[in-house]
Amino acid sequence: HQSCDYISEHCNQPLTLDDMAAHAGFSACYFSRIFKKATTYSFIEYLTLQRVKRAQELLEDPSLAITEISYQAGFKSISTFNRVFHQYKGCSPSEYRKYYIQ
Repeated sequence: HQSCDYISEHCNQPLTLDDMAAHAGFSACYFSRIFKKATTYSFIEYLTLQRVKRAQELLEDPSLAITEISYQAGFKSISTFNRVFHQYKGCSPSEYRKYYIQ
């Protein structure tokens, strides 16, 4: 649970499986296995989900540009952000902002 909290709080930063395993005091392979068992998500899936959740929160602020939101949520490019957000939410970030945030 501490690892999940850490990922949620730091999802906007570059996090790797190796970093998280070291933070938890385990090998990457062992950490990956126990993380998946505990959460049902792989490390990358969980990290991505947290980044999408952060983006959803940021989309509530109409003064923030979508490009800025993508970087603040931890995505390295706007195209990756758009693709991943659509994959998880079923719409683009701008559509989400338009239809779900009013």
